[in-house]
Amino acid sequence: DLSSAHDAMRKDGHIYGLDMVTVAFGLLYNSQRYEEAGVTPASSPEEWIALSQTLTNRDEQKYGFFTNHLVSEAADFWFQLEVWCMPYDGVWAEGKTPLLTSDPILQGLSLFKQMYDVAMPQGTDGPTGQRLFGTGDVAQEFIVSAAVGSL
Repeated sequence: DLSSAHDAMRKDGHIYGLDMVTVAFGLLYNSQRYEEAGVTPASSPEEWIALSQTLTNRDEQKYGFFTNHLVSEAADFWFQLEVWCMPYDGVWAEGKTPLLTSDPILQGLSLFKQMYDVAMPQGTDGPTGQRLFGTGDVAQEFIVSAAVGSL
């Protein structure tokens, strides 16, 4: 039921637009890389950072995690950046009021930055990141449900 996704476009009970991009994101992981490292899926953001760092060996060009992160790919970057506040029950706005400096948003951005620092192939574009996940050189990635079939 996507009815709540349309609330931003609803006024006085009428819908004045349709949400075209409400899709589920998932964290896909390479079970072989997990097995080789002797790790299991994390159950908290802190465990996830540590797990991702364990899966990263920059000298061997093996990375624990990928998500779009290039400002030059602004649409993809923003599309994926917005999910980082979810572990903290964050929302980017309430009605017309932005919540960019709320604790959940700041925690989510901090989580992104920590992951960027310890686990991502920095400077890698989206298609290359997808390829690295496909070859096993990236152990985990955020991916939108509609793109899972492209792997």
